[in-house]
Amino acid sequence: MRRSRLLWIFLTCVAIHQGTVADEIPAKKPITFDTVYGPHATLNPFRHPTPRFQWLPDGAHLLQTHRGQYTKVHAKTGDTSPLFDPAQLAQGLESLSDIDESTARKLANKSHLKFNPAYDAVLIPHTDRLYFAKLDGSFACRLTDAAGTAELAQFGPHGESVAFVRDNDLYTVDLATQAEQRLTTDGSQLIRNGKADWVYWEEVFHRQFRTFWYSGDGAQIVYLQFNDTPVAPFSIPNNVPDTQRIHEMRYPKAGTANPLVQVGIASLADATVRWVDLSAYPPEDRLVVRAGWLPDHQTVYLYLQNRAQTWLDLLVVDPGSSTPRKLFRETTAAWVNNLAPPHFLADGSFLWESERSGWRHLYHYSADGQLRRAVTAGPWEVSEVHFVDEPAGDVYFSAAKKSHLADHLYRVSLDSGEPVQLTTADGSHRIRFSPSGGGYLDTHSSLERPPTTEIYNSDGKLIRELHKTNISDLNEYQWSTHKTVSIETGDGGTLDGSLMQPADFDASRQYPIWIKVYGGPHYPTIRNRWTKTHRLFDEVLATSGIVILRVDPRSASGSSAQSAWTAYRRLGVNELRDLEHAVDWLKSKSWVDSKRIGLGGHSYGGFLTAFALTHSQSFAAGIAGAPVTDWRNYDTIYTERYMNTPAANPAGYDETSVVKAAKNLHGRLLLLHGMLDDNVHLQNTTQLVNALQRADKDFELMLYPRAKHGIHGAHYTRTTYNFIIKTMLPEQTPSQLQD
Repeated sequence: MRRSRLLWIFLTCVAIHQGTVADEIPAKKPITFDTVYGPHATLNPFRHPTPRFQWLPDGAHLLQTHRGQYTKVHAKTGDTSPLFDPAQLAQGLESLSDIDESTARKLANKSHLKFNPAYDAVLIPHTDRLYFAKLDGSFACRLTDAAGTAELAQFGPHGESVAFVRDNDLYTVDLATQAEQRLTTDGSQLIRNGKADWVYWEEVFHRQFRTFWYSGDGAQIVYLQFNDTPVAPFSIPNNVPDTQRIHEMRYPKAGTANPLVQVGIASLADATVRWVDLSAYPPEDRLVVRAGWLPDHQTVYLYLQNRAQTWLDLLVVDPGSSTPRKLFRETTAAWVNNLAPPHFLADGSFLWESERSGWRHLYHYSADGQLRRAVTAGPWEVSEVHFVDEPAGDVYFSAAKKSHLADHLYRVSLDSGEPVQLTTADGSHRIRFSPSGGGYLDTHSSLERPPTTEIYNSDGKLIRELHKTNISDLNEYQWSTHKTVSIETGDGGTLDGSLMQPADFDASRQYPIWIKVYGGPHYPTIRNRWTKTHRLFDEVLATSGIVILRVDPRSASGSSAQSAWTAYRRLGVNELRDLEHAVDWLKSKSWVDSKRIGLGGHSYGGFLTAFALTHSQSFAAGIAGAPVTDWRNYDTIYTERYMNTPAANPAGYDETSVVKAAKNLHGRLLLLHGMLDDNVHLQNTTQLVNALQRADKDFELMLYPRAKHGIHGAHYTRTTYNFIIKTMLPEQTPSQLQD
């Protein structure tokens, strides 16, 4: 009896002690709306920025840019020093009569500086003028004086001059003499020299306006001229000011006239321009999608396409000539993407990227355009060529060979053999080779591991670690369970997805599901890389008791070009079928509430959401942000690549129209749109609203008078959150929603 009493006392003491220890361990904080978006938010999605590293020209040092600081790093030893002293740069700028001390200090401490090729000087735009200054403060000057903004400035290849655009004309200025030279004289509101118009900026040059390129010796510039005269104007009213303001842009809608594009080659020696003769290609049916120089600094290459983008011609313009030579024509079973520039070799031959097989691969061509061999092949895709070691005959490239969810670095012989994988860490790898090819930077991460940047020699041997993201402060929060999933479609295919479940997930319960999608052709969102602090909105939903599924339809996946081709001429149709496959997969899970499955997306994802709610009964609710509601409303180059013109494919345009199907709306729909959107115009939502009202359908609408295509801010976030909560968790009272 006494022994039992002693044992009871002992166990009681242990329990008390354990309870005390447990009480001392702080409970993990839930990730709530207030945690991320409230006035006293403690969890910032940008709290762990990864430094940007790039190679300096000597190949032995790196430039590290982090939180506005520029640091020079010795690649092998890791020794660091400031690239420059901002105080010295400011002192040089302050020596100029029109820059005071305060302005000089601000300019010298800018977080985005344009360095010359030697990284010992910078080009600084200020009050519509351009300034040049040595980093050590020893010299500074004003390069431009004339009225008008000098924009898109670019150093020549040896830092001897600067080219820029002013009032849509192309200029250069000599750095030694500050003498300005005008290369074109016909620039206007409708004619742009060296500066892309809207549709080329958006759809061809990846939101870069600059369309002029120096030759390697700095003696010539090839540039594109855009004539928007035939393009119909589109007006966007701004009704916020007391006096209405109208922004007028030239926007070619599907089936209407494109800008007319010419190619000029300007000589800096005498400011003359030689126009390339493109008369073999009808002006109304041609797109000029790339231009550049061969290594001889004298020969220009061009990519030309028909407007339907079913072929692409590689042309070269020989020195002194105006008539291009066609080396070959690229075709596929559907559309031809504007891929990377050729990688020229010493003998004049070149590496060419092509999707002709249904997968993006490398091909070796002779200088006269004759195919030598396929360098890579197989059911996987090349992502990027980094370096060619010609003496060794090796090509270094990134590819999604091991898994289409992550890129790795490979080496392959130009002549024969299988690729050799050089990177080993799980996850996605971003590679940057040194100028000499002696080493490379590898920034890699996975779904569960934040980014690490390391430096390797060219055979894949680790030299040293440069940076490792420290996320120890995230351990105080209660994170959801996040994993990638492979979804069987029932027709022999699979979909890539990522599933986020609440931290306290209980498989015996039933949860509402919110599906997030983008879905544009060959534009994957599911990758094996770090996303934790970029998807905090999803974490907030998970904390509220909602499971989040992100999914890529097969045409959006990065698995192959041929998977993207399934969307050809019928955007949205097969993507919706895949979304319904995902819903079927969800419904097979006992923990899914099949009556509470919602869908949301923005831009192309907004189109898919609106299309799904008008062409399917699988979704209880949807949020369509900035949706294309009829492809006749969107621009020529993007739309016609996938749909051809409305005249050539009328059935496809009708089949994919949300407006025409408005009467079939099923589920609760929230439409969101920026009223200044110059990409997907508000006209899309207006037409759908009109059709929904005529069909007597209920829906919700929120417009943002100051927003363009991207919509941000507290009101937008709270609006989307509240809509999801009230449609997915109707049992919650309004008082539980965020104010």
